[in-house]
Amino acid sequence: MKINVDWCSFRTNFYGASGVDLLTIEPVSVFKYYPEMATANYRKCPGHQNQFKNTYVVCSPIDVEVNINKEEGWADIIYPKTLPPEILNPRFGEEHESPYPLFTFRLNRLLLVSKSSLKDVYVEQLEPVLEWNRDKNIRVIEGNFNISKWTRPIEASYEQRVKNLTVNFKRGQPMYYFRLSTDDPDDIITLNRVEMTKEMHDDCDKCLQVKDFLPNKKLKFLYNLKDVFNKSFKNTQ
Repeated sequence: MKINVDWCSFRTNFYGASGVDLLTIEPVSVFKYYPEMATANYRKCPGHQNQFKNTYVVCSPIDVEVNINKEEGWADIIYPKTLPPEILNPRFGEEHESPYPLFTFRLNRLLLVSKSSLKDVYVEQLEPVLEWNRDKNIRVIEGNFNISKWTRPIEASYEQRVKNLTVNFKRGQPMYYFRLSTDDPDDIITLNRVEMTKEMHDDCDKCLQVKDFLPNKKLKFLYNLKDVFNKSFKNTQ
């Protein structure tokens, strides 16, 4: 079965467009991003091909450099100075008892929306494991959810191996991967870029705000919450 998934850049403020939106680099298939590896013998392995099927590379849209100091509780955008401060979320105090602090880049917040009413589609965010030059002092916080039942963006969130560090990304450098899948491995998933609509933004905003009132709820609870809301809303039309 052919499944269409739409994607767009997500902005916290629907009307708050910036130049970074124009610089967004379209997610590209892992197999296309690393053409120099196309002749590797293992690329012919069905298991390897299945591992990276429908897996995409998300790259930084700009050159960026930040300093994060968790011991003293400050973070600074070194370059570019014109970057909106909300792009970097140092997430002070969120690590609790973990030795690995957290931070988030909102350079590439992508909203993925399934167009299929017949199939559940899942997105899984991944460490860019094929990237030799990735920073060994940070690692992607991986996770997955059903984009057919829950609407929220994926973004570049990391753990820090050390408390104080400088993080650099160049334009075109992988920040993370994501993989799309259904319950049927033979489904063909196509990714299409669209313009974010006010309806898409508001739907996403509602989902994001749930954790402010009911934090740390399981996905099953969240899926049911949205399903009940959608059904009751339709019944009032």
